[in-house]
Amino acid sequence: MNLLTTYAFQTLNLQKILLEVLTENSPALKLYLKLGFEIEGTLKKQFYIDGNYKDVYILSLFKKN
Repeated sequence: MNLLTTYAFQTLNLQKILLEVLTENSPALKLYLKLGFEIEGTLKKQFYIDGNYKDVYILSLFKKN
């Protein structure tokens, strides 16, 4: 993940990386938070999986100046 963020910020010159993670996926959420991502918001009933609508968090990581 560090290699990916370095490439995104240094080579591609992105200012922000966004990702979506299911609110019920706590292991992934913990990992992203540990890597410095922050929760920006929640999309309610974003995906239909196994007969149920699922909420997702939108997380972001900004380029450090």
